[in-house]
Amino acid sequence: MSSKTAKLLTCSMEKDLDLARMLFRTVDDHVSPDIEHIVVVPAKSIPAFKQFGSNRRQIVAQEDVLPERFIKLPASLSHLSHFAEGFRRPLYLSRGPRLVRGWVLQQMIKLEFTRNTSADAVVHTDSDVAFIKPFGIEDVFIEGLPRFFSVAGDIKNPLFRQWCDTAGSLLDIEVPAEFRNHFVGNCIVWSPSVVRALYDAVEQATGQSLCYQIKRLPNLSEYTIYGVFAELSPLNLPIRTAELPLCFTVWHSNQTNITADHVIGRLKGPHRAFAIQSTVDLPIGERARLIDEVTHKLYPMTAA
Repeated sequence: MSSKTAKLLTCSMEKDLDLARMLFRTVDDHVSPDIEHIVVVPAKSIPAFKQFGSNRRQIVAQEDVLPERFIKLPASLSHLSHFAEGFRRPLYLSRGPRLVRGWVLQQMIKLEFTRNTSADAVVHTDSDVAFIKPFGIEDVFIEGLPRFFSVAGDIKNPLFRQWCDTAGSLLDIEVPAEFRNHFVGNCIVWSPSVVRALYDAVEQATGQSLCYQIKRLPNLSEYTIYGVFAELSPLNLPIRTAELPLCFTVWHSNQTNITADHVIGRLKGPHRAFAIQSTVDLPIGERARLIDEVTHKLYPMTAA
């Protein structure tokens, strides 16, 4: 048995409860019980999620993870979204005062939790993920070190270069113009020791904490700054690169005619889960049916 430890971390909210319910079921079915599942939600959502707590799953208030207090602004502000896109998602007020979007707050939660955990690795697992194959400690580590998803290729996201430039400025690292490494996914492993080194590097380069910079900068991606640091830092970081992710993901709405055979045909060696991005307009019932059909085809003798 491995002496290494890992935790799944899911940042969620009440509006994603139906997605999270499917994730919880597949975690219980396929993920080794020695991998604890931490679910971080706003304190007001704890009652809705409490029913899913168990010996292996803790439901934690995001207020207990964040390094400072954030005040959630009224949901009624979403009515202003036709004037400004930023009002569409939850907004928070931090010290300063400064407006912080909900997705920025989730970046901070991921970084702060990973920085402070005693585990050897954290697997950031989105609510829209479904595990469809057995997943254990051996999938989190390569040669005893946390896996690091990094693959060079054609990057179509128009924000990618801004993310890289922002990361480089915070780390005092020059990111080459030809840099094309991709680090984003729905089920991504981070090394806590690397995150702690990342915090130190940002503070040394800027004189401010990483969380302060996250609030200040609109074009920051948590996966990109971790990836840029892991790829370009002169430090000998304790990780091992993997060019394939743990999760096969359907990212775009034009792929909603996906079938179980389509998913199974695209599964590669390390894939232990698949996800349909939460922004894809596919009803919950169809998502659940697809998960069950994929599982049944992979394991016809054990599927319920």
